[in-house]
Amino acid sequence: MLKFRGVNLPPKEIVALKSIENKIGEKLKAFPYESSKKPSIKPFFEFTSIQSDLLPSTYSKNQNLHVVKLKITNKNLKKLPEEICELKFLIDLNLDNNSLIELPSSIGALEMLKRIDLDSNKLYSLPGSFNKLKGLQFLSISYNKFNKFPESISGLSSLRYLRSDGDSSREGNSYTQFPDAICYLSSLERIYSSCGSLENLPDKFGNLINLQFLDLANNNINELPRSFGNLSSLEVANLSNNLITSLPNSLCNLKKIEKLNLFNNEISDLPKDIGNLKTLKELNLLVNPLESLPNSTLLLNPDSLRIDIEDFPKEKLTQIVKDIFKKLQG
Repeated sequence: MLKFRGVNLPPKEIVALKSIENKIGEKLKAFPYESSKKPSIKPFFEFTSIQSDLLPSTYSKNQNLHVVKLKITNKNLKKLPEEICELKFLIDLNLDNNSLIELPSSIGALEMLKRIDLDSNKLYSLPGSFNKLKGLQFLSISYNKFNKFPESISGLSSLRYLRSDGDSSREGNSYTQFPDAICYLSSLERIYSSCGSLENLPDKFGNLINLQFLDLANNNINELPRSFGNLSSLEVANLSNNLITSLPNSLCNLKKIEKLNLFNNEISDLPKDIGNLKTLKELNLLVNPLESLPNSTLLLNPDSLRIDIEDFPKEKLTQIVKDIFKKLQG
């Protein structure tokens, strides 16, 4: 029995591994895998970099090779071979910064996949089988060509992290709304979808009771759904640089909110119970056409407020507003 990077392997497997390593021209990391059914140890391999013309079409058929991590980035790759979908033990797939127009139709066969990075490609859609990735926890599809948010996310019941940013400096994702299906991904904890064309959120967006972080800055959102206040785990919300004109009263039910960024919107009034947000550490209301402040504003921590009396038109600068500013400033 020989050793290869700390893993005991039979001589024939050492030869196979060395052969693959020579072809790829990259070092492979080996991971021991203990099977309860077989006493022998099988190696797990991490391909940290692969040339686009040396994709592992035969590796998936080798019973002694369990590829768990595959990274093919910055290769101008236009098409992914179907053989990729035979890598049954694949957990992490990084295809960032290529030229992919589509994914293999059988991508859903990667049942163990937990993380996939598809940033900076030319994808217009995701295949229908994508919703079979029940164990997927991390999905990043930023800087692609989606003009409609992919409905095939509907089955991603384990998804915790979703990133789908646009890019105002170049042509990119241009969808105007999330599908209703996103409201049923109850495991979601973080959503990033900034610099895009979003105009509104689904009515049942508040179903995402495990959501902790939300970044929707630099979009075209004009209102928030009433259910927004049901986001009981939300701690940080960045809604800056949108077109929001008013806030739902339910916003005052956010029991864990610490940072709420509403910089540069079209907000004229605040909910009357805004003072109920006891956990707030930062509320940014700068560059909004505010016309009044509710009395409950005085219940907020003065150090948490980012608000400027100069934002008020002189004709709207009532004595009540002046008194509130005076008290807030000590």
